[in-house]
Amino acid sequence: MADVAERSRPTGVMAWRRVDGAWTSVEWSALRVFRREVMAALHGLGIARGDRVAILSHTCWEWGALDLAITSLGAITIGVYPTSTTDAVEYILTHSRAKVCFVEESQFARLAPVFEKLPGLRVVGLGGALDSLRAEGRSVLARESDVPERRMKDVKPDDEATFVYTSGTSGPPRAAVLTHRGVIEMSKLGGSALGATAQDVAVSYLPMAHVLTRVNYYAYVSVGGTAWYAEALEKVNEAWLAARPTMVSAVPRVLEKAQARIMERVNASSPLRQKLFHRALASGLKKLEYVERGASVPLPLRLETALWDRLVSKKLKRALGWENARFAMCGGAPTRQDVIRFFHALGVPVLEGYGLTETSSPVAVNVPGAWRIGTVGRPLKGVELKLASDGEILVRSPGVFRRYEGDEDATKAAFEPDGFFRTGDIGTVDADGYLRITDRKRDIIITAGGKNVAPQNIEAVVREDARISLVAVHGDRQPYLVALVTVQPEVLAAHASDAKDGLFPETSKLHREVQAVIEKANGRLAPYESIKKFRVLAEDFSVENGLLTPTLKVKRKAVLAKYQSLFDGLYA
Repeated sequence: MADVAERSRPTGVMAWRRVDGAWTSVEWSALRVFRREVMAALHGLGIARGDRVAILSHTCWEWGALDLAITSLGAITIGVYPTSTTDAVEYILTHSRAKVCFVEESQFARLAPVFEKLPGLRVVGLGGALDSLRAEGRSVLARESDVPERRMKDVKPDDEATFVYTSGTSGPPRAAVLTHRGVIEMSKLGGSALGATAQDVAVSYLPMAHVLTRVNYYAYVSVGGTAWYAEALEKVNEAWLAARPTMVSAVPRVLEKAQARIMERVNASSPLRQKLFHRALASGLKKLEYVERGASVPLPLRLETALWDRLVSKKLKRALGWENARFAMCGGAPTRQDVIRFFHALGVPVLEGYGLTETSSPVAVNVPGAWRIGTVGRPLKGVELKLASDGEILVRSPGVFRRYEGDEDATKAAFEPDGFFRTGDIGTVDADGYLRITDRKRDIIITAGGKNVAPQNIEAVVREDARISLVAVHGDRQPYLVALVTVQPEVLAAHASDAKDGLFPETSKLHREVQAVIEKANGRLAPYESIKKFRVLAEDFSVENGLLTPTLKVKRKAVLAKYQSLFDGLYA
């Protein structure tokens, strides 16, 4: 990773960011200057090879630049989610033994009690304090101009580059130790599979503490692409409109919100425009059926979809800022297939992929021209994948982590004797090599009747209804399955007056509507998989209320802990 930004030495604009409300460019030359100054400053502070340096900030241009400086020095980057609780921040900084922590200034007041407990930690704000640190670096360079080059020469491919803390869906986070070789090799494989080039434009908004965002960043730096940095998740729409990206990265909930934006625009239009949209969508879905079967699309249908693309689809994509997008890459959790088909029909293929923190993320991915809806694609070149007797996905690749820092027992338990990593995910592989994820092994429910049930499969069927936001199925060691259901914001707003004590009563209109959705889903499930009872919550799961991880996955243990009495009541 030490020379990731030096191989091609691209010139011109590398990034765009908001400064005082205006989009401002950042040159590639600025990255090189920034990195040298921070490397020299950290060297002057005595940061040695293998020392740990943390970054706690929302995604921004400085995050990636700091990461390159830290790892180029031979130190180890510790990424901390900015949404982490104070307890989690204290745990990570203590567990990692970080010596320096770069922090966005808006977090200082909240985290001051944590920093007071860690007097040996140097805290540098991403503002004036960072400017001062860079000035210190310039002073070091004036005395020893070759410090960055000298330190980079000491960095070896198999050195440890970063500790990535798992987002903790089922307990305290573990620190997966990743190497320079692992993250760079996986960034190359992923970028190559997706056809990334210097002409590509992307919007960065997902947390850089997450391994996939980091690997994507290394890939973009390696090819010399251009990134636009959204100020926050809520600002991603503005960034899309400004950037007009060629590649879109998303998690399922972001994709669902993009679909909702389109439908709001359609529903606010005239009856004629609504009719034209639905005809265009139907035409696109019909074409998709042929493509999925591998059959030739009839000429009349090709002409029809081309016409609708000009008249309808291009305008809707332009309204999102997606008119240049070759595809939307999606992962992190199962995506509703109706959402995937919606965007395929509009001419933006949604390519689902699969990876974990412990694999330096990418394991398998659908790629342009070779995708299959309902799967996460085929393993990347250089990735070995096989299934255990119980269906668990086992992986061996250059990106597989070295160990869980400070947890020898967990490390040993994570590997098969032949070196394959036990992912904890259950899946199947079809005759053409496409991988389908069916559930998390640790999430498998065993009913009182001894049936093994994959809750994510059931939840995905219920969530096919566009009104449903999230579902949490429960029933381990119980006679039947129950669920908590949340609905989309616009649905919640329309029925808010009916809510009582955080729930929608069983007599409410919304409860009856969800009842119909559940019954329809049950009709597609085995009797032991059907949901017998449920409640509709008047609050969605979110990062803020501690029920979603920073990458928007449901934290099952947290949901169970918060709503234990509610679950118990469904079995009364």
